[in-house]
Amino acid sequence: MDTRAAWSFTALHEVAHLWLGATGVSGATIEAQLERYCNDVAGEILLPAVEIRQNLATLRTMSFADALESIGKFSARAKLSRSMVAYRLYKSEAISDTTWRRLTDKFWQDWLASQARGTIAPPKSGSGPSYYVVSGTAWVISCSMSSGVRLAKAQSRIRRPGRCSA
Repeated sequence: MDTRAAWSFTALHEVAHLWLGATGVSGATIEAQLERYCNDVAGEILLPAVEIRQNLATLRTMSFADALESIGKFSARAKLSRSMVAYRLYKSEAISDTTWRRLTDKFWQDWLASQARGTIAPPKSGSGPSYYVVSGTAWVISCSMSSGVRLAKAQSRIRRPGRCSA
């Protein structure tokens, strides 16, 4: 089961599958490419490149411990999983491959420890992604699908609703 912070990513990942009409693709290579693409779609919606530049641009120059702390604080504020934030940072080249691998290992070890302690709790009423995530996601996908605007362009216009032209 995903942690609460990962639910919005998982939901958007699955929406991307539905959007593509590709839920039952066979073949390891095609399936892996599709999974990466759906990860990228969900990640770009939840953490746009512009937000990375505005809030997390200095991570490449930080020590591992400082980067880990910054990602943790940002993730908590944004109600996103640390793993998803690290993935987006890696994909946008805000962190190195080595840092991304170290972060991934650290987050995996933390998750295993939480599982062993039983500290991954079931959802509380009223918990979930922020208003920005919920309201923006549907608009971005709708805009992109209805007007042929690329997802990244539709996402960049999320703060200016009504402007959904190509």
